[in-house]
Amino acid sequence: MTTKPFSYFIGCKVAKNSVIHENLKSLEIPSQRYVKVTAKGVMTGCITEAWEKIWNSDLQRKFGFDFEIYDERSLDWNDSELDIYVSICS
Repeated sequence: MTTKPFSYFIGCKVAKNSVIHENLKSLEIPSQRYVKVTAKGVMTGCITEAWEKIWNSDLQRKFGFDFEIYDERSLDWNDSELDIYVSICS
């Protein structure tokens, strides 16, 4: 399977008025519609499987900002859970 070029940004949520260190960059994700896909299982295979399902789905993707949320559910790599938010057309 071939994908289009994409950018990857790793970060954390901060308050809108936060001062960002000069060596760091900020990214504001615009408000848009999303479908939430939950990946469960062994890292990193469960993420790959979830994205393959997304790529092979009939979702009307916007190809805007898609993002993954890693929280306390993703700490155990043998039994992980995380949410993928896929931007969709209105």
